[in-house]
Amino acid sequence: MPIREALPGDADALAAVHVLSWRAAYRGLLPRPYLEGLDAEERAAAWRTRLTAPD
Repeated sequence: MPIREALPGDADALAAVHVLSWRAAYRGLLPRPYLEGLDAEERAAAWRTRLTAPD
C-alpha cells in the first residue's frame, strides 16, 4: 500500500475518519451530545485549510 502526503482533496475522507475515530475512542469519556455534535463538514473545512496552508 503506497503512503503519500495528504492533499486538500483528501479533506472529506480525513474528516470522516477523524469524527468516527473520536466517537469510538472517547465514547464513555466525553458527553454523548458532544460526540454526536462533531461535524464532519466542519472538520473537512479545517482539514482543507490545514492542508492548503500547513505552516
